[in-house]
Amino acid sequence: MAAAIVVTNHRILFFPVKRNGSWRESVRSVQWGDVIEVKPKGFLFKKLTLRFKNGVQESYSNIRSADGKKISSIAPALITAGVAETAPSQGLVQHCPDCRNPLVAGIYTCSTCHLIFKNEKTMVFRSIFLPGGGYFYTGHPFVAMAPANAPHAIAAVV
Repeated sequence: MAAAIVVTNHRILFFPVKRNGSWRESVRSVQWGDVIEVKPKGFLFKKLTLRFKNGVQESYSNIRSADGKKISSIAPALITAGVAETAPSQGLVQHCPDCRNPLVAGIYTCSTCHLIFKNEKTMVFRSIFLPGGGYFYTGHPFVAMAPANAPHAIAAVV
């Protein structure tokens, strides 16, 4: 998934974007104190890999070489300076796109602005009763077309 990455002296912000560059209305962040390592790889376009204290690793590809070098050169100083600033998750934190309040995993309503998010229960319900319905619900219409167009055997009881 493509993302616009904003590096500040306290955290890294990730804004996922669509192919056309428009924002997916999602925000994630990580405090520098939760980052263990920033490792760029590649020549012309770099793959930037971030490793967090909670053991999770995230990779972002097609980072311009100059940007990858800049981020990796300032990362050690920012990680050291941010040691005292950590999140309870010790990794990436999802934020409400409306009020920017940190969200809690498994809770599908923002506690501040009460924005409602998609959830697994509705996705499963739609998947059971409509072929491809779960994919349509989660915003993957092209993937949903395969099960929606597949021939289904319907047994008739005579």
